[in-house]
Amino acid sequence: MMRLVIIMIFLISVLFGSGCKDAEIEGGFTAVDVKIPEVVKSVDLLKKDLAVKHPDVKVLRAVSAESQIVAGQKLVIKCEYLSDTNDKPKILRAYIFITLESKYTVEKVEF
Repeated sequence: MMRLVIIMIFLISVLFGSGCKDAEIEGGFTAVDVKIPEVVKSVDLLKKDLAVKHPDVKVLRAVSAESQIVAGQKLVIKCEYLSDTNDKPKILRAYIFITLESKYTVEKVEF
């Protein structure tokens, strides 16, 4: 009987979890506010990077961001942008890596 109770408690805890992981996103990424300093600095870097690589693209603002802590920090930021080919804002996804020494790198941009 005791064994059955333990198994049922285990199954319930696995199925329902602790309920305190609302902001977590599958894959270890967690939603973060677009106003935190890391996101603001990353968007500034992205604007400079795109000005060189894609001068027709103008980033307007970050609309969402996700963070994953590894040996540094990975950010995935969705931003609204305009370009010469579209007159309405579209969404791009930028992948930024921040080293432990606080060096920011644009790893990839998906339009």
